[in-house]
Amino acid sequence: MLPLTALAVGLVALLAALFPGVRDQMALSASHQPQEYVALSFARSSDGTVPVCGGSRTELTVSFTVDNAMSDVRTFDYVVTAGDVRRTGTVAVDPGETADVTQVLARPARDFDLAVRLPGADREVLAHCRGARR
Repeated sequence: MLPLTALAVGLVALLAALFPGVRDQMALSASHQPQEYVALSFARSSDGTVPVCGGSRTELTVSFTVDNAMSDVRTFDYVVTAGDVRRTGTVAVDPGETADVTQVLARPARDFDLAVRLPGADREVLAHCRGARR
């Protein structure tokens, strides 16, 4: 049993030496530090539902939430795309807080894909929506 354990420990040490990602993950696991992250989601309404493709026949209301679980204030660029319609902007979020963003765009005539992206954080949410012509 001891030679097998020594082999496993040696293999982990070798992987940690060769691959920085393994070393970083081991340090994170051993330190018990909370992991920092950024989350993106479509926003919830006051009744708890997620009205993804809301608005009227001519306008599309897109609401999304950015959750900053990082240790400092972050400003995120965002891109909202509905078919061929595109809107960009920025949102600043304090550490441990969330920010809600709402954009109103012209609703495309045909059914379309809706995408909200945070390019710098590599986050994206997608939906498929009905166009103005039903």
